[in-house]
Amino acid sequence: MKFAQYKFIYLIAVVSIFSTLRLYAEEEAVFCAKCVESQNQFSEIAAFMKTIKNASKEIDTQTTSTPYEFIWRTSFSQDRDTGADLKRLLDFIQIVKAKGWRIDIKEKHRRAGKRYDKKAEEKLEDIIIKKTLGCEKFDHQCERVIIINNRRKGQPFDFDQAGKLILPTLEIEYKIKLDVKENFSTKVLGGNELMLIFKREFYNLLKPIESNILLGTVLCISGTQCPKRIIRVE
Repeated sequence: MKFAQYKFIYLIAVVSIFSTLRLYAEEEAVFCAKCVESQNQFSEIAAFMKTIKNASKEIDTQTTSTPYEFIWRTSFSQDRDTGADLKRLLDFIQIVKAKGWRIDIKEKHRRAGKRYDKKAEEKLEDIIIKKTLGCEKFDHQCERVIIINNRRKGQPFDFDQAGKLILPTLEIEYKIKLDVKENFSTKVLGGNELMLIFKREFYNLLKPIESNILLGTVLCISGTQCPKRIIRVE
């Protein structure tokens, strides 16, 4: 009986911790998106984000001929060039608009744990505030997130340690819908496989941004959340 009681209390504690961290992550990410605008080294990125946000036109899904939808994501992680990612997306949007296609873009921010290879001379606070933008302030809550993500059994976390860490990182996500007039691709479903037959023009248009595409109704080119797919270009 005692074991069952302790197990129930343990489960409540675990759920409470993860709920708190999730809420903190969402609130912090919304606020910390403003960190991009407040730091000079991110002025170009802030300008790209503003232009992309202003590019959206609402799509009436009942009148669209061929609506394509996908999720595009980048982050301030060490292995990404956020500015270059956004520039490629902006170029894509400008080409799409020049073709006369309507586009709807919804922007979202979140904080995710991303791998960072910390050098011995780097300060964790500087990385979080000035590079990954994972926290608005390097306070107790931010430290708690870092500790939980990097806890090793039986060992206290050392904030000065070097090496590979999982650090809170600002992530930018765009949900994109296109109203494409031409029929550029075909889906063929069979078992767990998804065959995509792309017209060469449309495939070439997508290629510069495909590494950031996670999932979509048609544009399942990259990402672990897509089913197994076969791509053919005609």
